[in-house]
Amino acid sequence: MTIRAILLGLASVALATTPISGQTSQATAKTSTKIEVKDGRDVKVTGCLVRHTGVSGFGLADVMDRDAALDNVILVGDLDKLDKHVGELVEIKGKLADTQSGKVKVESKTTVDREHAPDAEARVKSETKGEFDGSPVLGVRSLKTLRSTCS
Repeated sequence: MTIRAILLGLASVALATTPISGQTSQATAKTSTKIEVKDGRDVKVTGCLVRHTGVSGFGLADVMDRDAALDNVILVGDLDKLDKHVGELVEIKGKLADTQSGKVKVESKTTVDREHAPDAEARVKSETKGEFDGSPVLGVRSLKTLRSTCS
């Protein structure tokens, strides 16, 4: 199950719980998503920290593991501090889910606050084995800048 499918499901739940009536009401929806790697192998990799348009917003390009080169890797976990490191050559330690090992666990919660109706809440949990949308997933535990640029 992809993140897009999960988010579409959450949107469907939010719409299904909205009453249809002659009253004009306002509703606000908030979604929080937590993605983590379970049972992956511990790795230390280097690569270029880049913006990623997919799941988490961040990826690692030109990745080198001590065993071999990897394709681009999706980064998940506590990513708040990564923004200032985009474009840098970094070393990341964490758990990797790929075709060999690991699971990617996704938990999402959507809360709909409605003005003239009861509030609604939907929770979705899923777990996929190995890669996510064809890319390995790395749960970031620590980051170290090796060079201020990737070139």
